[in-house]
Amino acid sequence: MKLTINTNDLRNVVNNTVINSKSTLDVLQHALFEVCGNKALAHISVSTSNEVETLTTYMEGVCNKETAAFTASVQQLKAALFGIDDESVVLNLSERQLSLIIGRRKYKIQTLPANIFPKSNDDNEEKKQMDIAALREGLQSTQYCRDKTNDLTIYSGICFDVDHVVALDGRRCAVSPCRTGLENTIVIPGQAVSSILKNLIDGCNFFVQSIGETVIGVRFATDAFSLTVRTRTETYPNWKAALIDIDKADIHTVFNGDNLASAIKRVTPFSLKNIDGKKWQRIAVASGENKLAITCLDGSADDYAECINADEFNLEINAMYLTDMLAACGQNEITWHANSAERLQAFTSKDSVATHFIMPMGAEA
Repeated sequence: MKLTINTNDLRNVVNNTVINSKSTLDVLQHALFEVCGNKALAHISVSTSNEVETLTTYMEGVCNKETAAFTASVQQLKAALFGIDDESVVLNLSERQLSLIIGRRKYKIQTLPANIFPKSNDDNEEKKQMDIAALREGLQSTQYCRDKTNDLTIYSGICFDVDHVVALDGRRCAVSPCRTGLENTIVIPGQAVSSILKNLIDGCNFFVQSIGETVIGVRFATDAFSLTVRTRTETYPNWKAALIDIDKADIHTVFNGDNLASAIKRVTPFSLKNIDGKKWQRIAVASGENKLAITCLDGSADDYAECINADEFNLEINAMYLTDMLAACGQNEITWHANSAERLQAFTSKDSVATHFIMPMGAEA
């Protein structure tokens, strides 16, 4: 088999993969090439996979066979294509040996039988009406809140509710409105979030894959690519029961996000305290007299951010949580909502439709 492909098309594919470099399975370090068509025009799909995702990209080329399937080492393809400006390359498969030919250059590429490559099952799937723009904004504004320390916990994923995208880690939560088209809640593994955001474009179709009533995966697809993500099976925590109603809050402090972020950045080096082998960024925040006062607990630093409006309150809070929230909210006008210093604090922004929640230090989660 001799397959000719545009160099940039192939390079873009091998640079945009979902392979897990830590996987011990050789086949998960490979891309699966599947070819069909005729000698004048070959339709090519190139798939990479890991334990959670399968990404397939579609392109065209020229092949001397109507059908063909083989795998190729992604790492070796990347290395061979580095710095190459030739218009096209040739993949030549002969007697289970795969070669990449670029002009006078020739590389032997590791290959494995195509039938051992894991394939996603797209047979039992249903198309849903997902608001792709709202989903993209929801993922961007909430992903900071998921637990990134342990991919095995349910908190490491992002929840697609019927009307919301949600992320939480037990001490904070971010919620963004989004009509998902789902009847029930599903949880997307945290490892897949970056791939979804990278490939999520307007016009993308959204499919849900099920076995009976159990959702086992979702798929995002266009004419150019298909991304299948296996969903988590655990039940997501009841986040709605824990949140406060910002419309009923009696504290509303309005401030400039950039000003508060700058004040926290100045104070943070003084607030780092080593407790039980862990570094905590615990600061005191007091609102009143049209300012948010930021203070280290030992008095080593005092700072403030001017407010547009400041209802009185004071509490202790994790500085890192505030910084993450400000980065997700945008740096303009932000409102701090609360009922008391001992309950969940809520934040909304003119720059974002998401609502962010943080539990003060010392309060019960």
